[in-house]
Amino acid sequence: MDVSIIIVNFNTRDLTAQCIESVYENTKDIHFEIILVDNASSDDSRDYFARDTRIVFIQSEENLGFGRGNNLGMRYAKGKYFFLLNSDTIVLNNIIKDLFDFAESNPQLKIGALGTLLLDKQHRVVHSFGRFLSGSFFLYQDKLYQRILIQRNTELKFFEVECVSGAALFVSREVVSNVGTFDPKFFMYYEENDWEKRMSKAGYSNYILNKSGIIHLDGASFSNKLSKYKYSLVQESRWIYAKKHLKGFSYLFFYIVMKGFRIIDFFRGR
Repeated sequence: MDVSIIIVNFNTRDLTAQCIESVYENTKDIHFEIILVDNASSDDSRDYFARDTRIVFIQSEENLGFGRGNNLGMRYAKGKYFFLLNSDTIVLNNIIKDLFDFAESNPQLKIGALGTLLLDKQHRVVHSFGRFLSGSFFLYQDKLYQRILIQRNTELKFFEVECVSGAALFVSREVVSNVGTFDPKFFMYYEENDWEKRMSKAGYSNYILNKSGIIHLDGASFSNKLSKYKYSLVQESRWIYAKKHLKGFSYLFFYIVMKGFRIIDFFRGR
């Protein structure tokens, strides 16, 4: 098995079905499987996807979140590579084969996480990679970092980045065996930051293949009604990451900034 494509679903039946169909329609010349982990959805996802004989369907009886959901999928995976794909994505071409070929052809790069340029509905590049969280994260945003690197590397076939987006993340079984899977302390957000930081510390580098082939309907899998809950998850995950990876002045600066945000949130009534 070349690639195990792992998709985690939570109450996004139609989006997930669209994602799966796009993979089958556009992925050629590699041996792949799709593993779908359902995070205790309350819609009819269980009945719908359990009938799809093309996929490996795994039903979780609790919402494991993003990281633990993917960990469960990786436990069942048979591929040499794992491709973690958000349910709110649409594959447009044979990009999964491109990622596989690149990883196979470049062992000297010691690839940790590999990604590609993600697009919105209008085929504009959206968040595809970013920086590791640091004490000064609010000063240098991912959008600026991404814009600079894309402009700087326009003519290159690939380039190195700090952190590949978890929406479409390609990683080898060997790397997972050496580094481990997602930290279960993260329910959602910054789990890929942590994972790829651990890859970096282990001597791997993270790369972007400088081509596009996946639409990411960013946020479509997370209801706007949950925006306050989403905000609290982001804040909690930042703290978990900071306590693991930030030291000295960087952690102190992060602590001061986050406390400042908390005061602002209090007065906003958030």
